[in-house]
Amino acid sequence: MSESDFEKRLRARAKTLFRQQEQALDERACAGLRAARERAVAAATAPRQSIGVGRLVWAVPVGAAAAMVVAGVLLLPESELAESPRTTPSVAAIDLQLLLAADDWALYEEFEFFAVLGALDDEETDPGSG
Repeated sequence: MSESDFEKRLRARAKTLFRQQEQALDERACAGLRAARERAVAAATAPRQSIGVGRLVWAVPVGAAAAMVVAGVLLLPESELAESPRTTPSVAAIDLQLLLAADDWALYEEFEFFAVLGALDDEETDPGSG
């Protein structure tokens, strides 16, 4: 890929401005930047350890604990509390099933009326209301 004239001029202008700003820095700032660059290069080229001994010390007990939890869950006998009881459909679900099963679509037109009647019926049968 060849650079256009604009890109070449832009690159040359950026280099010129960079060199001017670099010359304007004092010696203390340059020394700090050099030291930071050397630390970064040293850190990037340093050999990496796959796992530290300190991490390995924690890996074994944590892995063993995780294995025990998994084994406990798999071997735990099912109790009556663990079984979920069969739930009965709610009143609203039953009403909806009745409405859907009905051949008379007029029930849908009067749905609000039936909802109000249901609410009134609930208030009458509620032992807490009084």
